[in-house]
Amino acid sequence: MRPSLRFAATLLAGLATLAGPAGAQSAYPDIIDAVPTQGREVLRYGEARGWTVGLGHSPAGAPIYCAATSGPNWSEMTIGYATSQWQLILPVTSRPDWEGTLTIDGQGTPVSGTAVDGWTIVWLAAWDVEALMQGSQFRVQMDNQVYARPLTGSAAAILKIDECAARNGLGGGMFSEAQDQRPRPGGVDLSFGCPEPGTVRSADGGTPFTATFRYAAQNRPMTIYWLDHAGQPVPIGPLGPNAPVLTVDTYGGHHFIAVADSDQTCPGVITALPDYADIPVR
Repeated sequence: MRPSLRFAATLLAGLATLAGPAGAQSAYPDIIDAVPTQGREVLRYGEARGWTVGLGHSPAGAPIYCAATSGPNWSEMTIGYATSQWQLILPVTSRPDWEGTLTIDGQGTPVSGTAVDGWTIVWLAAWDVEALMQGSQFRVQMDNQVYARPLTGSAAAILKIDECAARNGLGGGMFSEAQDQRPRPGGVDLSFGCPEPGTVRSADGGTPFTATFRYAAQNRPMTIYWLDHAGQPVPIGPLGPNAPVLTVDTYGGHHFIAVADSDQTCPGVITALPDYADIPVR
């Protein structure tokens, strides 16, 4: 569930800057988190129903994430998108590698996350993001603590984040109309969450392990692609009712997409991690 990116932007050069204090390193070196308090420059991208949307930059000045905060000065709950990974960032302390439950309007689903500099990060799947857009109240339970709040304006905020990411070379375009709709090599259409070829690349150096992809969709046969070192999709094998399990020898931090056979769409990038080797795909 998590990958890499790059691009250069001059579009927002004159906009207001929101800054945060220096902070810590992500617990997952292959994933860029969207925590705003790491000495990163955040340019104001826009507003969306009471949420402030920003474009975060690395110290070198490259765009690395888009995020929206529900409070002033990036001190409250934040929804972010970086390295093709949606994230829910909560202003509470926790521990790295936690597991818990995300409940939206009474419907719970297992989630996992990490901790960075006093913030808790919840890794979100595409269906979690859709539920956040449609829901009115959410609650995250991790270890012995619970964080809950209403979701007023969350749909507008997520659409704006998605637009920000698509327009700044960070992937995106999953929920908004901002992403380029031209056909791409390998028959992979980018109309629903597939990354631009070359933007999400698998890098050398990860821990070798075997990932197990399990079919968890309904009436959606698909093909699993590996995103190679150049960010190009390489077909690995089918996944569907007649082939419910696909095992792949891979490395930690390598990236995959699951492309529907029917319409060539995909719900985002899957990043293989040794601690999460069993991967349900919807």
